[in-house]
Amino acid sequence: MTQPVHGPSRGATRWPVSDALCLRAATPSTGQPSHQSPFAGRIVDGVVIAFAGFTLLANAVVWFGGSAETLLVASDVALLFAGTLFVLGWRLRGRFVPARTDAPWITPTAEDCDDALPARLRAIPIAAAVAALCVSLLTGSLTAWWGVSLMGAFAAFVITARSPVRHAPMQRSRATDVLLLGLGLSFAGAVAIAHRGDADDAFYVNLVVAAIDHPGATLFADDTLHGYADVPMALPVFELLSWELFQASLARLFGTDAVTIVYRWMAPLVGLLVPLAWARLAMRLLPRSWPIAVTLVVIEMLAVGDGLAGYGDFGVLRLHQGKSVLLHVALPLCAAYGIEFGLATTRWHFGRLVAVQIAAVGLSSSGLWLGPAVAALGLVSTLPLTMHALHRNVRVLAMGLASSFYPLALAIALRGATLAAMRDAVHPMDGAAFDGAQLMEHASDLVLGPGAFRHAALFALVAVSGVAASSSMRRFAAVTGLAFLLLFFDPFTAERVASGITGADTYFRVFWSIPLPLFLAALIAGPMQFTRPALLASSWARIAITGVLAISVFGFLPRVWNLSTENEARLGAPGPKLPEEEFAAARIIADHADSGAFVLAPLQIARWIPLIQRHPRPLMVREIYLDRLHARLGAAELERRRALVHYVGGTARPADGPALLADAIDRYPLDVVCVSGRALGWPDLRRVLLDSPLEIAERDADHEIWIRAPTVER
Repeated sequence: MTQPVHGPSRGATRWPVSDALCLRAATPSTGQPSHQSPFAGRIVDGVVIAFAGFTLLANAVVWFGGSAETLLVASDVALLFAGTLFVLGWRLRGRFVPARTDAPWITPTAEDCDDALPARLRAIPIAAAVAALCVSLLTGSLTAWWGVSLMGAFAAFVITARSPVRHAPMQRSRATDVLLLGLGLSFAGAVAIAHRGDADDAFYVNLVVAAIDHPGATLFADDTLHGYADVPMALPVFELLSWELFQASLARLFGTDAVTIVYRWMAPLVGLLVPLAWARLAMRLLPRSWPIAVTLVVIEMLAVGDGLAGYGDFGVLRLHQGKSVLLHVALPLCAAYGIEFGLATTRWHFGRLVAVQIAAVGLSSSGLWLGPAVAALGLVSTLPLTMHALHRNVRVLAMGLASSFYPLALAIALRGATLAAMRDAVHPMDGAAFDGAQLMEHASDLVLGPGAFRHAALFALVAVSGVAASSSMRRFAAVTGLAFLLLFFDPFTAERVASGITGADTYFRVFWSIPLPLFLAALIAGPMQFTRPALLASSWARIAITGVLAISVFGFLPRVWNLSTENEARLGAPGPKLPEEEFAAARIIADHADSGAFVLAPLQIARWIPLIQRHPRPLMVREIYLDRLHARLGAAELERRRALVHYVGGTARPADGPALLADAIDRYPLDVVCVSGRALGWPDLRRVLLDSPLEIAERDADHEIWIRAPTVER
């Protein structure tokens, strides 16, 4: 066991946030310092382990063709078993000492200091980032930026590989604990009141609806959107999802519906966890300035709306979706647990690393590759990157790879069927035709937007490996940055990555392999390390400079504010994150039709019908979801449905539209028809409805809802 060296007492907790001097106090290299915040420690560990256990149960129940009822019973039994083990473990605590392997390469000495790397070496990645930024601004070429940035990332990797990594004790006090809890509560409140509809909810929330409505049905065996049995999932990897089943189990336990559990309950609860998860990683990488860094990450998610799939979009407006929980909770913890396992290869750290990767699988199919990749990069960043220590590296890396067995085994087992489903899709995604450079450009636009904020974020990707005062952050940024630019975000490998790992339409998720919001926060907080010139000796001066940088980056660089109406967001009471008028129309349609009845509505309304318990059967919910029925109904039927939906929505006026509508009312038959947009002024459409057994039930300036008149019994 390493003994602490001379310096401040290990019990001292009130270190100045802006202290730029090396903290000459070592903690035992257990990977779990005595100064770990309880909020970012025990709470998140418990949540991860619990959800990982549920994911294993859910995957097993789906594999054996079980139902939601079976899963709920299995969960109850598992909870009772886990509680018994916990009680026994608590009673036997202290009798056994867990096996551990400390990492001697992170032991600090009295002469060690985080900022001991010579300034001339730290300036190299900064200069490369500046050069890449200039090249990008002058040429407008992301490929040119990539070439210069790759050289800078490689230089940063070589520099940090030859310098020691010092994992200094993190700064923690009562004030920082209160700050962290306050950030969690504030972010949860913002998530609760920020609303914007997302069309993906038609699929994900419907999984919750189906598990509640049909607890005895085989999970994931039917098309619950349109009401057809024995229709497989669009992609086999979707059968691994457990987040929606977890929400359904909670809804059944508390006797509520899917919309309430998803939007009103789970979204704010996940919002509470987001700052805690980011803090867990920040405490490892920025042990002295993590409170400022986490605060800046939260501000970035609330402020920046650039990119249709930006960090703020997933962090605030779509946090109820499993893929958002993956991005902002599971992946920061994958990196943090990977680092902690590298610092001390104990059974406890190994178990947590296994659990968080299993949890990632249940949140999103992207967790199959992102969980292992992010965990591995975190682990590698702690290891000595020299040849003479290769034997030790191989041993620890092998143990880290073993922690990824579950997601990697599933990915390999399902890869063939998934790639075949993507290849044989009726309507392939647009990204399938992109080359490497186009994929990169499209991905960066989706995540960072096309404006100035994108340049700032990409600059931080390389520059942080020179700016950060913490050697652990510099090493981590160098390792992850080089891997990102060399393996994932590379014009020569992008097509292979998109076709074989991520999928063309979700290639942008390669950005999720790096904690870019934390990199940008560390860059903005860089002035906190300066003590010269004399003006910067004052903590308040450094805080002021950091504040000015934060306002400049988050206030002036984004083209769109995340919570603004320009981003189609609205602020209101906690509730469904859906367009109010369209969801109200969907509810009216569901009120006038039984669960087995066919209904016809425009896409902007039809997509919300499957979110309602015991909902009727829309002819079409979304274009991409309708393709699941191609083998069942045939191409002609699908085209007929598309024509009908666009006709009543006013987006297309086919010559045979009136005949199609008249036939559909009698043939399906249709119990409800909703008309909107330009179709409200089409006489031929109205004539068909007037001649049908339908009558107007609701009318406003934007919609007309026609329902089948009840038959009169004599």
